[in-house]
Amino acid sequence: MRWVQVKNIIPFLTIPIHVGGVGALKTVAISHGDLDGVVSAALIARYTDNVAIRLSATSALPKVIESAMFDIVVKGADTIIISDLNPNIGNYRRISDIIEQYIKAGVKVVWLDHHNWPEGIIDEYHKMGVEVIVDTKRVAAEIVLEYLSKIIGEQVNDKYAKALVELAIDDDKFLNRNPLTVKWRRLLRWYNWEFRRRTVKAFALGDLWPSWAQEAYDKIKDEYEYLLSKTIENTRIVNVKGYRLVVIPPPSDKIHPGDIQLELARRGISGDIYVIIYSKGISLRSTSIDVSTIARALGGGGHAYSAGAPIETVDVDSIVKTISEHLS
Repeated sequence: MRWVQVKNIIPFLTIPIHVGGVGALKTVAISHGDLDGVVSAALIARYTDNVAIRLSATSALPKVIESAMFDIVVKGADTIIISDLNPNIGNYRRISDIIEQYIKAGVKVVWLDHHNWPEGIIDEYHKMGVEVIVDTKRVAAEIVLEYLSKIIGEQVNDKYAKALVELAIDDDKFLNRNPLTVKWRRLLRWYNWEFRRRTVKAFALGDLWPSWAQEAYDKIKDEYEYLLSKTIENTRIVNVKGYRLVVIPPPSDKIHPGDIQLELARRGISGDIYVIIYSKGISLRSTSIDVSTIARALGGGGHAYSAGAPIETVDVDSIVKTISEHLS
């Protein structure tokens, strides 16, 4: 394994959070940047002796896990908790090499997730000494809360923790029962990593909707709605191997795929698979087909009905052709 120099990783997606956690664990939390991931990170920050939060996309996961060395060596962290992220075929071996070094050094590694993992990787990580809990029927925040409750105590499972988890469920399962869900979904999609880290800190400190969040939402609301409307105008319907593909190239990566699917439904546009083409990847969504298998074949992953994969081109015809090769 190549150990990175400490001076090169200090600024990389990290924020110290000390909010008086009751747990004995001195943790580094590595989590996804969507609402479920942010809530998961906030729970860890709130209820353990947390020294750093590191947010990551799946593609950057090896680098982010490796960069946690700074928090172990300099800040004395003894536990890494990874949540709402999963390895894929393209990066799991590199992740394995990094984690193996941590475990040999006496660092505890816990992985809590709800995505569909490639076959065999969970068993491999278990054998290495990683505590892996994957439950595809729940959101990551539920799994994190249950884990913290077991190792720390029932004081973790308070009303505020439950409110955070309900927010994550409302978003990840796309129930949209809480008015804050849509706002947070859009804010986290629109703004940068610094905004997401700020949100983790607010949640960890007990604020579900700080005043700065409302101000940020007011700034983007009209433009977001405009771009969402323009996105729907670009929709194409393609029939492939008996499947109806709804193909959408949004004019901006800042528009959430769930909002696109919801707006299409409102306008009576439906399909078997929704293919949303962003600048660096595609989002695959469906209400009846396991799109995670297609995503994994393309080097990505995700849930059964919501998944994604990297792409090398944004050419619609080329992407449709690639997807058709993996449809059966």
